[in-house]
Amino acid sequence: MNGTAKGLTFLGYRREDGRVGVRNHVAVIPLDGLANNAAQGVTKIIHGTVALAHPYGDLQFGRDLELFLRRWPAAGQTRTLPPPL
Repeated sequence: MNGTAKGLTFLGYRREDGRVGVRNHVAVIPLDGLANNAAQGVTKIIHGTVALAHPYGDLQFGRDLELFLRRWPAAGQTRTLPPPL
C-alpha cells in the first residue's frame, strides 16, 4: 500500500495538526473505593468503557492514612469542651 486508502473508512477523528487518531480506552476512575461500584455500573451501561478500581476504602489506608493523621493529629479523638460561661 502506498499510504492511501481510497474507499476505506474507519471510526476515528482528525487532530488539529491533520493527523488522525482513534479512541483506545475510556477509563472510569473513581475518586475512592466507595465509588468502585458506581464505576463498574458505568461500564455496564456504556459499551467500551473500563473501570479502574481504587485500591483504598475511602482514602484512609496506607500512605493516605499517614498523610491524614499527620495533617489532623486529633482526628478520631473525643474532645471535651469546657462548659459555657
